[in-house]
Amino acid sequence: ELRSVRGAADARGIRLIVAAGEVLAENPVAVFAAAAAVGAPVVRCILSRVLCGERAAQPGGWEHHLQRCAQALESWVPAAERAGIPVAVENHQDADSRD
Repeated sequence: ELRSVRGAADARGIRLIVAAGEVLAENPVAVFAAAAAVGAPVVRCILSRVLCGERAAQPGGWEHHLQRCAQALESWVPAAERAGIPVAVENHQDADSRD
């Protein structure tokens, strides 16, 4: 099914980006397999579903959450390297450039 999506996108000159969900909730092997199947040049993920800067709601605090996200992203590295696809971490609602 993903190959047919890629074929349709290729026929129209469209490049697809795979928008993974929260880094702590995703299976990186599945994410990068899907990204490779559709020819995605990048996988995008988010660190949380925090909106409007409400970071205090994270269990253990925001810094603890960021540490867990960093560990999760480290676990994504082998799948990303095998697929040759980089990861983009979105940072507009929860995380900022300092994070």
